Amino acid sequence: MPVPRPTPPGLAAAITQALQRARDGESFKDVLEKLLLELTHESADAFALLLDAGRGAFAPLLEANGGRALFIGDACSGTPVALGHLGFNVLRVDTCALRLAFADLRDASLDHPGQSLLTGTDSRLPFVDDSFELVVQEEGLPHPTLGWGHGMEELWRVCRGELWVSANNRLAYKRSTGMRGQHAKAGALAWMNAALFPRSGERTWAGTRSALRADGVALRSYALYPHSRDFSHVVALDAELPRLTIGPMERKNRLKILAAGAGLFPWLTPSFAIHGSREKAGTQRLDRILAAVAERLDEPTPQVEHVVSTRSNNCLVQTRPHGAQPHALSDLESAPPGYWVLHIPTNPSTERMLRNDADFLRHLQTEHPKLPIPEPLVADRIEGLFLHCERRLSGLAAPQLVSEDSVEKNLLMDVALDFSKLVVEPEALMDEARFAELVSPRFQLARSLCGHEGTADALHAMHEDARSSLVDQRMPLVLYHADLRPKHLQVRSNGKVVAYFDWGASERCFLPYLDLLHLIVHLSKGHSTNASEACARVRAGHWLPHERAALDLYSERLGLKCEVRACLERTLPGFMAGMSERNWDYSRPQWVRRQFGLA
Repeated sequence: MPVPRPTPPGLAAAITQALQRARDGESFKDVLEKLLLELTHESADAFALLLDAGRGAFAPLLEANGGRALFIGDACSGTPVALGHLGFNVLRVDTCALRLAFADLRDASLDHPGQSLLTGTDSRLPFVDDSFELVVQEEGLPHPTLGWGHGMEELWRVCRGELWVSANNRLAYKRSTGMRGQHAKAGALAWMNAALFPRSGERTWAGTRSALRADGVALRSYALYPHSRDFSHVVALDAELPRLTIGPMERKNRLKILAAGAGLFPWLTPSFAIHGSREKAGTQRLDRILAAVAERLDEPTPQVEHVVSTRSNNCLVQTRPHGAQPHALSDLESAPPGYWVLHIPTNPSTERMLRNDADFLRHLQTEHPKLPIPEPLVADRIEGLFLHCERRLSGLAAPQLVSEDSVEKNLLMDVALDFSKLVVEPEALMDEARFAELVSPRFQLARSLCGHEGTADALHAMHEDARSSLVDQRMPLVLYHADLRPKHLQVRSNGKVVAYFDWGASERCFLPYLDLLHLIVHLSKGHSTNASEACARVRAGHWLPHERAALDLYSERLGLKCEVRACLERTLPGFMAGMSERNWDYSRPQWVRRQFGLA
């Protein structure tokens, strides 16, 4: 008899308490935030990673655009959330009643709730033949050590349409630690041991694909890179596209480039997914979407080049025209027809931000036509899901390039010049009412969610500092990007800005200077400086020469007073924390304390 996969004791206890709070009338957001605070940092990070709806970013690559779906795996996974948001009626199957109860609680707060069924240890799934348009088995082929009693033949028996199975690779050169962005690379001996004596029935890519073969079924294979628990790219393993993004920094890794050139990527990738279809490789939903967008734009239908699962729970698709070569766009001044970026949200909060992004781009086109931004193309429901499509930009995202002071100087000076033109109220009086409207709610929100008394006290002190320094001052108010980070800037090889994007958190009127400070902190993080050190340097006013030059240029153009500048620098963590909490669907445990070193 297979043994059901247990829930860690600490998490089980926290979920039990969370369910009781929900019965006492607390909202799911409050319940989840308190649950995460009760876990260790490592456990909370792993659970939050499991909850991400971005795990379901593969869904547009399926052929179906809805129907009945069976999800077999950890019921707390965000994959069923994404499938529900993208049009499927999901039934979750798990071996743990506690996890299913938590998933039911989460689903009650969503627009597309699923259903739950406790099972897993029987050799036969409790469904009649051909019950589901889609069957998803997550994090491994059915295996007794994972708590499942059924085999692969059962997956196909209940599936009348498509099957998606994700699994770890027996030959993986690295493995997820369960923490976001952290992967353990095995030494030669450990790698050989894992390859010879696999855990939980792990197989190679070819072995997994072979195990899922069935009569009349077409199979497609994808790498979930860098790992299925935290993947960023869906990469075709038996086709040319979609492919992995390889930027300038990756191309410096000669060993990785040689291994990829030798065809080793499918064999060594940490994890992968096999997609099976009884329709013998029918048309993917994404292909139908591209054809519909092309018809609206009167452009040729392009092909998919990259499929990315973003940390904001967004399926990001980059296209290129048929016949265009990889990296061709980086050599062009502007993108010709067929170069698009599609944003497909996988949960309700991401959809709200993408709708705001589309609205903001249209506003900027009208009110600030000289600001370089992506050209918005389509924001609508197509093939049953909402998507936002914009023209793909030439150049590179700033994190792929910025490393030298001269390049960073060009970037910051461009930002200072461009954002100094976004003034909406040149001489606004920051009286008590305006301060209470614009500033106080952000600090109060961050303070209420920070989960640590010392951090709350520090945020309160910053709020009072801002009040005493800003009230009765006159200052310009500006259009506020709110989340200006290097990855939201497209640049040339010399750092000159091509365009600013991702305006989903933006506001029509807020305080000046903060966007530039926010960008400098995140640029510093890219130089192997942690967020706490980067923010401490900004708060202390310890600037690199090119940073000071950009800040001075921006301030001179806006007539920004020295005391206002100094106050915004000192209180920056409060503004950054408030911005994040206003836009996240739930607060991460004690992140303000960890990110900014506020004890």
